[in-house]
Amino acid sequence: MSENKEQEMSFVSKVHFIDDIPVGDGKEDLFNIAVVYKTGTKFDIELIGDSIFGDNDFGMLDPPCTLCSFEHISEDILEDTYGTFDLIEIRDNYNSKEFLEDLKQELDHLFIYDSESDVFQEIDFESFNEAFENSKLMETHSLDLITYEFEADD
Repeated sequence: MSENKEQEMSFVSKVHFIDDIPVGDGKEDLFNIAVVYKTGTKFDIELIGDSIFGDNDFGMLDPPCTLCSFEHISEDILEDTYGTFDLIEIRDNYNSKEFLEDLKQELDHLFIYDSESDVFQEIDFESFNEAFENSKLMETHSLDLITYEFEADD
């Protein structure tokens, strides 16, 4: 794949979930996700939101996840990084076990983005945590945190 192709904006052809997304209770809610992707790849997070929420109104918090009650990821870290981390940075600069445990406790879903097929595939946190340290993706992939704010239909 050419470098130019890797830089193109995604149109998000598919978002695959492990389970159905629970329908909101009619109140304003926050929906926190993480996406693992090849560093340098671009994708449109609003189109992911369209796939998740359909016609419901939603917006995005920036920086994301600052309203999560992470035990080990500080709000300063989230504000400084705007929720974007290289996987190797998580391993080298943070206690990765605690960092990943915080993600598991506070995020609703975790996805891996395949830019070649333009598909977001949900993975479970346990599988990702087990593979994290030994992953070949460690030096080539990043993780973005995304928070959607939406109001479900009554």
